[in-house]
Amino acid sequence: MVRLQKPMLGVGMWLLSMSTGLSHPTLGTLPPLAAHQTAQVPTETNSVRERARQVTVRLLLPDNSGSGVMVEREGDRYTLLTNWHVVMAAQGQEISVLTPDGRTHAGRVLPPYQLGNRDLARVAFSSPHSYQVAAVGDVREVSVGDRVYAAGYPAQVFEQQGDRIIRSQDTRDWGLRAFRVTEGEIGLITDRAFYGGYQLGYTNQVSGGMSGGPVLNAQGELIGLNGMLSYPFLGIRAFVFEDGGLPSQEEFAQMEPLSWAVPMQRLPSERSRPVAPRHPNPTPRQPLPPPEPPAPSHEQPLPLLF
Repeated sequence: MVRLQKPMLGVGMWLLSMSTGLSHPTLGTLPPLAAHQTAQVPTETNSVRERARQVTVRLLLPDNSGSGVMVEREGDRYTLLTNWHVVMAAQGQEISVLTPDGRTHAGRVLPPYQLGNRDLARVAFSSPHSYQVAAVGDVREVSVGDRVYAAGYPAQVFEQQGDRIIRSQDTRDWGLRAFRVTEGEIGLITDRAFYGGYQLGYTNQVSGGMSGGPVLNAQGELIGLNGMLSYPFLGIRAFVFEDGGLPSQEEFAQMEPLSWAVPMQRLPSERSRPVAPRHPNPTPRQPLPPPEPPAPSHEQPLPLLF
């Protein structure tokens, strides 16, 4: 049974195997970046947006791109979190990490690579420069209707006329100009996690390439990682629970319009009312290839998580 609760960025097992999924250019409905710029926004919004900019990095791989969030510094070594499906093809390879100052660093995925059965991985890079790391909030205090901010670097932006996409632009060479923050609300929280550990559903628009980027609460604290787009191509099969069950059609209708995140802590079971997305997007996303079930791994302690 799914209890309607706080939303988290979630994804099914298929997301874990799709190196061509969220981290690759996919059909989206985000207009050009300029369309998201506003002349006047609340002070709180400005503050959280700036904090998101300071802690979010872009990950550039040979065949795709994604996002990440810096969570720890030890001397000159920084550790960031991202989605496993973003970096799963880069084990043992260097990843280009673009930091908020425009510098590029050589990063590597840290063992045990995928963190347990969650769609999470750690990447480390070294730099003598000083960068902000995210403050981690208690996602168990999040409620449906709470304001949240989703950040990252879209792989493509699209220009639309009505329901038709008339032009797309690849942002790989845009550098920091591709950065985007979207504002929304928690729409749903499940008391059972989907494959990959997804539990948080939110109304923010999230585009391919923003996978691994942070979801921040109104205080600018990290509560989850982007990972699954709204209206997944696989439909209800994108929402398989860890026990193998599927939601009911009624529950699926509430889940489908939301973006989903992996929360920073597993959530307890609480009942709450869902919130309808303020900007539903009827455009389905590109399919994510179904992966093989992940091999068993021994989860190691992760600072700041769980």
